[in-house]
Amino acid sequence: MDEKRICTECGTENEQGFEYCKNCGAALHGEEHLKSEIASEQKKEPVYENSMPEDNTFGEAFDNIDGIKSEEIALFIGKKANRFLDKFQSMQASGSKLSFCWPVAVLSLLFGPFGAAFWFFYRKMYKKAFLFSLIGAVITIGIVILEGDIGIYKNLFDKPITDVNAALNDIIKAQSTWRYELATNINRIVHLLSAILLGMFSVNMYKNFVVKKIKEYRSKNADPRYYRLALSVIGGTNSGMVWVGILLLIATNVLADVISGFINVI
Repeated sequence: MDEKRICTECGTENEQGFEYCKNCGAALHGEEHLKSEIASEQKKEPVYENSMPEDNTFGEAFDNIDGIKSEEIALFIGKKANRFLDKFQSMQASGSKLSFCWPVAVLSLLFGPFGAAFWFFYRKMYKKAFLFSLIGAVITIGIVILEGDIGIYKNLFDKPITDVNAALNDIIKAQSTWRYELATNINRIVHLLSAILLGMFSVNMYKNFVVKKIKEYRSKNADPRYYRLALSVIGGTNSGMVWVGILLLIATNVLADVISGFINVI
């Protein structure tokens, strides 16, 4: 029995001797041609790559960061995407993990590790945000305890009004003790080191976070039709979470005063 020849255009079965499809008139190709078409289909790029626009807005030299296309990273980052992509590409070209982030440096200089946590909360890096909040809380409580006896401040309210100047003098003396000076200097050093170190490494931390999140989403075999939308939802920024960091800072200062007061009482 002769083998049927299947038309690749309409799927009609044709007898072996036919050169053209009896249904649609399309030329009937041999087995080798079909194998070639199958191999060509298998070599096509993954659906995630095809879901991206063909034009490269961010330069041809570095079309991807750690295997992720620049366009995808830009969709994930959202605000300031161009600025971060420039930093990511420069770091990839030089093989460096250093790229200074001024917002993190300024916030850290003002608030120590808590300042960096504000920025990480904003960029949805919640694990690192809570980590730096915890570090900031431990340092803040330790410094307040190190400052010494805060009972001296109560003298301002315990003494008659005529002795207010004497109470203020006592406060000045308390602030000139070696413990107070040491605590103040440690606090300054912590803020300065936080500004320098976190300012230098926060961009690399953010780059690793972006790449990891995109790869995790890809591994879930999510519907490619919503791939671009999903990247912008998973990534982007969250201004509301900054308030979580601010509340943690306030709560830490209150807790530090309570602990210090309790230690002085006992």
